[in-house]
Amino acid sequence: MRPLFPIVAFTALLVSSNAYPSGTPHADLSVHIFAPVTTAAPGDIIVFNVVGTNHGPSPSQLDTAVDLSSNLEVIGIRCAFNVSSDGDVCEPGVANPGDHFPMKVRVRVTAPGRAWIEGCVASEGDTIDVHNGNDCGYAYLQVR
Repeated sequence: MRPLFPIVAFTALLVSSNAYPSGTPHADLSVHIFAPVTTAAPGDIIVFNVVGTNHGPSPSQLDTAVDLSSNLEVIGIRCAFNVSSDGDVCEPGVANPGDHFPMKVRVRVTAPGRAWIEGCVASEGDTIDVHNGNDCGYAYLQVR
């Protein structure tokens, strides 16, 4: 699997909890993926819900992206607030603390085997993510 965002760049800034430059906004961004099923067959259509959340304390740009195993094919993405997706990325804007930005990912199962979807969040702005261990999430399917 390839990472979707350069999280390493953020990690290098996190020497300690006091390592943030004075005045730099910081927030805990996270993602959760909800899968309606755990098994599928080739030809099935599945809609995953990928939800990016800003846990604060600062507002932050919140982008959500997905990556799929080779036996899943994206046939549609719907972003929060009807924002058009940029490929497999939704960039709905600034999320205030407590905001949830949902993304619906409609896929077609193309072949048997283990299938997965990865969702990740990041900020394009100057906000530092204080806990990047929850920036990516996965859902798995067994395709018969």
